Formats: sequence, structure tokens, C-alpha cells
Amino acid sequence: MKVEKSKSFLRSLCRCTDDELMSVAESMRSTGENFGRPHLHTGVDIRRLRKNLFECRTGIHLRLLFESGPEVITFVFAGNHDEVQAYLRNTR
Repeated sequence: MKVEKSKSFLRSLCRCTDDELMSVAESMRSTGENFGRPHLHTGVDIRRLRKNLFECRTGIHLRLLFESGPEVITFVFAGNHDEVQAYLRNTR
């Protein structure tokens, strides 16, 4: 599946360290390869938050939000638990 990054996602990564950015890249690659194959989701830790909005984790503290389309996954936000909750409250 094709993977894209939104401008808001890129902005949310500006506080990340180099190690975190490497983990983000690996999680994005793995999500793109495994999304749509539920038996592999547990390794990537993908969770549905809304109809077309999902979350995957890159370590303990950083979560990536993405939207799924028919042929593309678009990452829209990265942050810790509290930042993700604030993002979800503001995008209803």
C-alpha cells in the first residue's frame, strides 16, 4: 500500500530526535507493508480509533495517526498520548 505524509504530520515531527525519526520511518514502512492483513497488525500495534483513522506506535512514547484510503495510507499526526488525545478532540 502507498504511504504518504501530510504537512501536519511533518510539522508534528519537528521535535523528534534522530533516533525517533528512524523509528518513525520504520513504523511507517512496516505499517504500509502490513496494513490490511490483521494477523500482522499486532506486531505493528495498529489500532482503529475512528472509521478511517488508525494509530500505530513507535516505541512507548510516540504514536502515529494515519488515515486509510482505498490505495493509500496518509500519516496525519505524531505525538505522545496526551497530544494524540488533544488532536482527536480538536478534529471531531
